[in-house]
Amino acid sequence: MPQDPQTLRNNNIHAALEALENYPINTKRPSVNSVAKKFGLPETTLRRAVKNGVSSRHQGPSTILTNHEEKQLAGYCINMQKLGFGLTRSGVNYCVMEIMQSNKRIHPFNENGPGKDWWARFMRDHSELSFRTPQNLSEARAQKANATIVKDHFDKLQQIIYENSLTATQIWNMDETGFVIVPKLEKVIARKGSRQVHKIAQGNSHDHISVAPTISAAGSYIPPLIIYKGVRAIPGLLEGAPSGTVMGFTDTGYMREDLFQMYLTHFVNSIPPTRPVLLMLDGHKSHINYMSIDFCRQNDILLYALPPHTTHVLQPSEIPFAKLKREYSKACDQFRIKNNGELVTKHTFAKVLGLAFIETYTPGAICNAYKATGI
Repeated sequence: MPQDPQTLRNNNIHAALEALENYPINTKRPSVNSVAKKFGLPETTLRRAVKNGVSSRHQGPSTILTNHEEKQLAGYCINMQKLGFGLTRSGVNYCVMEIMQSNKRIHPFNENGPGKDWWARFMRDHSELSFRTPQNLSEARAQKANATIVKDHFDKLQQIIYENSLTATQIWNMDETGFVIVPKLEKVIARKGSRQVHKIAQGNSHDHISVAPTISAAGSYIPPLIIYKGVRAIPGLLEGAPSGTVMGFTDTGYMREDLFQMYLTHFVNSIPPTRPVLLMLDGHKSHINYMSIDFCRQNDILLYALPPHTTHVLQPSEIPFAKLKREYSKACDQFRIKNNGELVTKHTFAKVLGLAFIETYTPGAICNAYKATGI
């Protein structure tokens, strides 16, 4: 929501005062004139604020964030800690900078985010928060605690479903799985006694591509997200993919925070209009950030992170992956046979995946995946 002019002016004054007082060590203090220009203020206005003592040193550093935003941020910190993903100082700074950038808001922070004065004021104003040294929950210990963790998971899930009167069409799960363009080699027919058997590969055969299907407890799916390794879109990459499939690009070929926000928009545009809906995910950091949480709140999406180290048995989307990989391998061979030995490339991956996807994600198979995970 846009800020009213007076609130925006006051925020700029406080931000300018903080910039005057919290300049980097071993650097010259900036002039009032240069700071006033940076924050779009008349120089006389800023000098008056300094003279009258409207200074962060006397009133505590400017909040920069609105009270509402700070309350949301504090609540987000607590929720993340409950999920086992407690935020570090740098993690909270990242959230603050996300808010600044998304609103194109003028601020006094450097690229690392808020400094010690902002933190002192933030922690003082939110006494429910404190810095704690976390206990390392190893995977082995998590596995031993599975019985308790799983019971707690189903108790929470049941409560969410009952409190929100969710039906099967309102329960969704997304997960991500990786492919290499040319799949693992399988046994081939050869002359008996052959000492060496080759299968031709090519330069990009080991390129990583991620696919993120989303399925509902009613047996339906939305078009998947395909994540390519790279920085820009290439025309024709989605030819032959399931209708409505979207694509994204990262430097690794795996999900990242900004891409997950794009996925959420795709999710909202693809599902039926009934709200609320439950979207279950693993707790990977790319799935849980301030902007995504806020988007889900605005669109009545109940975001639910599955317990760590249990997704292989509790996540419905995991179940069809083995079949999807088998079907993809078969589709690769069929593609080669039909195209005079041509191998699958980045440009034809979606076409081959589309054949495997249709074979894998049938209504019955999707419902069985939910049954297998106890939902």
